[in-house]
Parts: sequence; structure tokens; C-alpha cells
Amino acid sequence: HRSHPAKPVTPSGLFDALALRGQASRQNPPANGGALEGNLEGMRVLLVEDNALNQMVAAEFLKKRGVRVTLANHGGEALEWVERQAFDAVLMDLHMPVMDGYETTRRIRALPKTAGLPIIAMTAAVLKEDREHCAAAGMVDFVAKPIVPAELARVLARWVNAPGQSAGARPPRPKRRPRHRITCPGSIWLKLGRLDGDRELLRHLLRGFAEDQGDVMIRLDALLREGDLPQAAELLHTLKGVAANVGAVEVADAARRLEREIASGDQPISLRECADAMTRALAAIGSALTAANGESVAIDLRRLAALLAELRPYLEERELVPDELLHDLQQLARHEPPGAPLGRLLRQIDRFDHDGALGSVEQITAMWRLETRP
Repeated sequence: HRSHPAKPVTPSGLFDALALRGQASRQNPPANGGALEGNLEGMRVLLVEDNALNQMVAAEFLKKRGVRVTLANHGGEALEWVERQAFDAVLMDLHMPVMDGYETTRRIRALPKTAGLPIIAMTAAVLKEDREHCAAAGMVDFVAKPIVPAELARVLARWVNAPGQSAGARPPRPKRRPRHRITCPGSIWLKLGRLDGDRELLRHLLRGFAEDQGDVMIRLDALLREGDLPQAAELLHTLKGVAANVGAVEVADAARRLEREIASGDQPISLRECADAMTRALAAIGSALTAANGESVAIDLRRLAALLAELRPYLEERELVPDELLHDLQQLARHEPPGAPLGRLLRQIDRFDHDGALGSVEQITAMWRLETRP
């Protein structure tokens, strides 16, 4: 059903079913391209991706396999790189600022020296028309998002043979890193297998999500009030992708529905659902990160409610917050991980962002079900 977005399927199976290989190919894949996971050592890959969390997942996995990764944040940068440097493959995001993946691919294909360069789409879309657009632009394969390391390796091995290496060879085992034990409660479901078993990478992803997306509902509300629907849809598109990357399935699904509603001009009925899912996800991430750091997560909720009730009038009247009140809030926030709500509230107060701070008060109130009004 359209109300339930399709889950990422196995890219190779869908790819073959849609006959993308024959339509888009500028070269034949290697005869041994059916290898499960090739030795990627020495490959030169251009990763074109505008989202930092997506970059982190793909780049970390590739670097551990000995791949030389060059990052481009949008299509314009990608064009500059392929004009001055040779690559064995390009991993191309589709939805980017400045220049999207389709137009970037068309322009790369127009360059004489890149005619045989494998350009592989990275996309969460699974519809036939999306794949056909990829083929028409000149892409030869695709990797589904959220990225699964083994699948990424299979696709690269299908199209690229590293110098002096057999695509059927097994990759070297990655070196073990010191890892923190992280349990993600509640609404966060992320299999470590998708992150190559890297708990440190998981910790970075969770922390990055909390820092980058912690105030996303406040920013979304401001855009909707201003009537800036294109920017609101863009914000939700980003949220959908990064939420899927950290395993916040509820957030990703709600953001997908809300993005569709806004893009079609419908009433945004999923707004409350998205906000609630985001609150649960941030609470789960905060608990996971704090537990990983060996810190106590106990917060005196009565004390917090009293402080927020005392704070609210200063924010509503856009007055300076007394130092004593700020100090008391800082004491409660001292054990929170970066990006957590109390820390963000304090930064907003420091920047005299009264509207943003009021939004954070509402978020904190909903997160812990506090009653802040006297």
C-alpha cells in the first residue's frame, strides 16, 4: 500500500528485473561480477553525497577496505573532480543541492574521457520510474539506502576490478577498534551488521543525528508558518534519510508521509506523528549515548519542571534570563550528550533565540511529560 513505503529490497534483484543493466550500460560488467564481496583494496572511488551522516557510513566502510575515497558534497564538486582526476567508480546520490545526481551524471557522461566510468546511484527510492530515470541519465547500477556494507561491496565488485586484484578475492579483515557497548532502547532499531559491526561508528551516527536534527521540528514549524513549502519538503527529505541511517524507523516513516503530504499540497496531518516520533528517538539516543559514556542519566524531573516553569516567562517576554536560573539548568544538563535538549536550550538562550528556546521547552516537556505551567 502507498501509505506504507516499500522497504529497501535487494538492489541486484530489482536492478535485473527492471532491465536497468542493459539500458544504461556504457560498458560490460566484469565476467566475475557475481562475486559476493570483492577485494576493494586500491580502488579510487568518488563519493558524491551532501549529507554528512551518509558520507560517514559509506566512507568509513570503504576506507576500511582500502578504498581511496574522495568526497564531493554536490554535483558541481563532482564535475570538478572527474575533470582533473581519474576514478574507478562514482557513487552518486540523487537528491542534492546545487546539482542533482541525474544532471551530474549526464554531464559526466558528456565528457569524452569518462565514457566508461561506472556511475552507481545511491538511493532509497524503489519505484520503477526512479530506476528508469537513473538508466536514462547514464547510471549503470544502484545501491539502496540505508547503505548495507556487503551490498555496496557486491555492487562495486560487479563493475570495478582494482589494479592487480581479483574481484572474487575476499576482502581483508578490518582492524578491530576499541568499541563502546551501545544499546539503543525504544524507537531506535539499527543492526550493527549494516555498519560492519562498528560500534564506534554507531556512536558517531547517533551523536551526529542528535546534534544536527535535534531542533528539526522547530525549524520545520517555522517554515510551515512562513509558507515555505519547498524548503519544508527539503528539510523532511533530509530528515527521512538520516533517520533511516541511524535506525529511527518511526521518524523516517513519519517524515516520508509528511514530505509527501506537503509536496502534494495536502494538509500536513502527519506533523504531530512526526514530532512525537522525533521526541522518542532523541530520548532513546540520549539514553544510549549517556549509558555508553558510563554516566548517570537520573534527572530530578520535579526540579526540571519547576525550572522550566520559572524560565518560560522570561522567554515569552524576551527578557534576560537570571544567571542563577541559568546555573541551575546547567547543573541538570551537565551529564547530557551533545545535541540533547537541555544543552540545546541553553545554547539558544545564549544566542537570545527566545522563539527557539520556547520550542525546546515544549520538546523537553513532551519528552518527559512535564507540566511546566504554575
